Amino acid sequence: MKRLTLTLILGFATSLIFAQQKILFKLTPELNQPVKYEMVMKMDIQAEQMMIMDIISTYSMTATEATADELTITSTFDKITMDMNAGLVSMSYDSSKEPNGPAEQALAQQIKPVLEKPITSKINRFGKTLSIDAPEAQGAIFDKQTMEKMFTTQYPDYAIAPGESWTEENELPEFNAVAKTTYTFVEKNNQGYKFNISGSVIDNEGKTVGETKGYTISDPKTLLTIYTQSETDLEVSGAKLKTSMELKKL
Repeated sequence: MKRLTLTLILGFATSLIFAQQKILFKLTPELNQPVKYEMVMKMDIQAEQMMIMDIISTYSMTATEATADELTITSTFDKITMDMNAGLVSMSYDSSKEPNGPAEQALAQQIKPVLEKPITSKINRFGKTLSIDAPEAQGAIFDKQTMEKMFTTQYPDYAIAPGESWTEENELPEFNAVAKTTYTFVEKNNQGYKFNISGSVIDNEGKTVGETKGYTISDPKTLLTIYTQSETDLEVSGAKLKTSMELKKL
């Protein structure tokens, strides 16, 4: 009984010590070692014309250059599939198959540059994007904010402890709005470091037009993303947009 009590006390003390520890999160990916991901995005648009779209993409990211402060990341897409339903019109696309019909052929031509040309990103060790060189067609599939979160979270440039938060802002010019996203360091578990996500989208009149919630888990060694799940509800110009995103390391 005494041994059990001592074990519980030591465990509680250890958890308290960890809870008070502040950690400086800095990316340390292995150079020239590709990391594979799968991203599943679902969009439900309710407007004059309803539309449902599902996109599944698999891609690899590789840290090709590194300095003490910056990383160069190359991302290449292996496969993209899309299912779209817009009222009486429905279409499916699979980049691993020959397109069938004019609509699929047109979509295949639009997506082709994304599959052929890699995305090159320069980021700092905290995950902040310094520059992105991507095919123009990329923007038709993923917005800039999504591209910046394809393999890492943007961490604060100071140490934090569990329970502490930081906020980042991203311009959403297509909606004339700003996304404010808050990350809260929850814990270190058997998978890695877990952070809760909550956010709001604010239009140029200061009105909240959207909300985001979810969580992400980072690799305890490299700080690259292991898993992310998020949902966003947005209402602009009379249209309602609901999106969900699941990102996982393969």
